Amino acid sequence: MKLATNKAILEKHHALRRQRNLRRVLLLFGCIFAFLLVGVFTLRLPSLQLQTVEVVGAVTVPAAEVRAIATKTLTGSYGYLIPRRSFLLYPAAELREQIMTNFLNVGRVSLTEVSPERLLITLEERSPEGVWCEQEFTLAAPRHCYYMDGAGLLYDKAPEFFGPVYFEWYGFLKQPPQLGESLLPAEDMALVTVFRQELLRLEIEPIAITIRPDTSYELMTSKGWRLYFERGGDPEPLVTHLRATLTSDVFTERLTERGNALDYIDLRFGQKVFYKFKTHDAATSTTPHE
Repeated sequence: MKLATNKAILEKHHALRRQRNLRRVLLLFGCIFAFLLVGVFTLRLPSLQLQTVEVVGAVTVPAAEVRAIATKTLTGSYGYLIPRRSFLLYPAAELREQIMTNFLNVGRVSLTEVSPERLLITLEERSPEGVWCEQEFTLAAPRHCYYMDGAGLLYDKAPEFFGPVYFEWYGFLKQPPQLGESLLPAEDMALVTVFRQELLRLEIEPIAITIRPDTSYELMTSKGWRLYFERGGDPEPLVTHLRATLTSDVFTERLTERGNALDYIDLRFGQKVFYKFKTHDAATSTTPHE
């Protein structure tokens, strides 16, 4: 009899504990639901939605078209509940991607929530660091070219022009590059940039470069002579050899004797640097730092 009574008490105790646990679970879910309900209601308030979109920094890009892209991207809701215009949850990454996909000459997009109702879009347009041209370099005929940024990305068609206006790229490519693509890998672009900067430091202006079929470059200077160097590898020793050659007493004396009529300098042979003047003389070699 006593055993049955204890068993009944235990069962009643367990039932009461299950009821208390169930009430706690229901209360927890109720609180979560109420919190979500309040959150959804708050996010749907017009005062917390981006109503105005402003665009600054647009020079060649039509600001009205950027606003139209923003309006389209912010239209609709997440799960039919939360507006995409919510200043806390609006699709910022998607908006940046849409703008840069539609306008290749935009290099960076910054989004600032000036207030819960006002979004500021700041554009940074790409600056042309050069052009890639379909025709070979000539001073007499116009070229059909495309603007490039510092990373080698082709982002817009350039107007036809005569003479050197931008640093120009030509030459051998397996397939012609398309807008939105990079002309060369980043390391090759960096190599050419190092040579251009070194020539400018030596007060020699580089005006064009040709990508040759043998994986080397032919860089043309405003002084009329050319520089040959290989793609890939460490640019520092090549630049050191170039600087040593151009500043050596032997080279400058020969250059003066030949009336500054240098034809080319060739850095494609390791430690040996070859150069030739615009005469029938054979190419001369030198080993820097001997």
